[in-house]
Amino acid sequence: MWRDAPDRLSRVERDELVYWESDGGIGRSTDARDLLFSRILRRPLLINRAGASHGWVNTYTHHEYDIVFEWCCGMSAEALAEVLRASGIESTVGAIDFRPALGREPHAERIDMADASIVLRCLNAPWCREEDSEGNARILQSNLRRYQ
Repeated sequence: MWRDAPDRLSRVERDELVYWESDGGIGRSTDARDLLFSRILRRPLLINRAGASHGWVNTYTHHEYDIVFEWCCGMSAEALAEVLRASGIESTVGAIDFRPALGREPHAERIDMADASIVLRCLNAPWCREEDSEGNARILQSNLRRYQ
């Protein structure tokens, strides 16, 4: 998508932007979502700690109010959540309403701000349990090929 239209919005981006600018009709706080997403994007060194074992952290979304960070092994999701919380990612700002429009239970592997979420997932994948450096290098190269 970014290769097709590097200097303008693509058709897909233009269509999706309508949803991103909307509150979904239920009074969601887009300001809180935008603040949370901005804050996570300004913490790459913390996210990179999770992917240090094999050089990658996969990212995706379920919808316009979450970002999922997923990695194969190493640092637990709970440990990364603790580090992110200690960095002040959940600090409130007086002008933004942080009350959620939707009810949900807190979760140790999720950071919520209003209705927005950062979801953290360590897969503890059995295929990446190689102990030697040659095995780790092979896994790293395999992971990098997936994103080239």
